[in-house]
Amino acid sequence: MLRRARSVASLVVLTTFLWALVPGTRTLAREIPLMVQTVPKLPGIRFSVNGHIFTSDKHGLAFTGVSNPETYQLEVLQPSNSPPETRLRFATWSDGNRSVVRSVTVNSFTFLEAGFVVTREASVTLLDDRGQRIDPLRIESLTLTDDSGEVYTLPQGESRWIPVVRTLEVGESLEEEDVRYSIGEAIVDGNDVSSQLPDALDPLDQKEWEFSVKLPSSERSEGGELNLDLSSGS
Repeated sequence: MLRRARSVASLVVLTTFLWALVPGTRTLAREIPLMVQTVPKLPGIRFSVNGHIFTSDKHGLAFTGVSNPETYQLEVLQPSNSPPETRLRFATWSDGNRSVVRSVTVNSFTFLEAGFVVTREASVTLLDDRGQRIDPLRIESLTLTDDSGEVYTLPQGESRWIPVVRTLEVGESLEEEDVRYSIGEAIVDGNDVSSQLPDALDPLDQKEWEFSVKLPSSERSEGGELNLDLSSGS
C-alpha cells in the first residue's frame, strides 16, 4: 500500500507559517528556511547542515535555516531513536541523490524528502502435524518472495532483519510502501510442502511465524526448533 508523506504544496505554506513560530530562530527575512520530510514519517531523525544539527519531530518534519543563499553540505546522521523493534536505513533523497552526505543549494525556501527503509527482526518455525518443531537439518530449501519479486533464501540459523517498509520514487516525490512476503519453495525431507504454507505474510503484523506441515508418516522423525535466517539472498 502506497502512502504519500504530505502534500508538498501544503508543506510550503505551512512551513512558512511555522518557521516564524520556531523559538530561537531569526526572522524569515534574515534566514532562508530549509525543511526535510522523512518518508515514512519518523521522529528523531537527525540532519546536519554545515555542522548545525536539526531533528525531525513526531510528524517526520525537520526545520532549520541558513543565513546566506549558497550551497551547503547536508548530511543524514545516525537516528537518535527508532520505532520499537525496528532499524532504519537511509535509502534516497526525493531528487534522486542517494548519498548520506550531499550538497544542497539554498537560494529560497528549500524542501526535500529523505526516504528510509524500515527493517524488523523476524523468524519462522515449522511444525509437523503432531505439533513438534521440525529439526532445521531436515529443511533442504526454503525461500521467501517479496511483493516486488525479490527472492530471499532462508538458510538455517537465527532470525534476521528484513525490510518491512520501503521507499519508492514517484516523480519528484517519495512514497512509502509496506512490504509483503509469500513462501516460495519449501522442501522438508525431500517433500515439497510449499502448497501447505500461507501465500501472504505481513511482517508488520507479526514477527514470529509458526506453520504446520503434513509429511509422509514414514519420513517423520524427532522434532527440533527451526529458526530460519531471513536475510536477503538468492
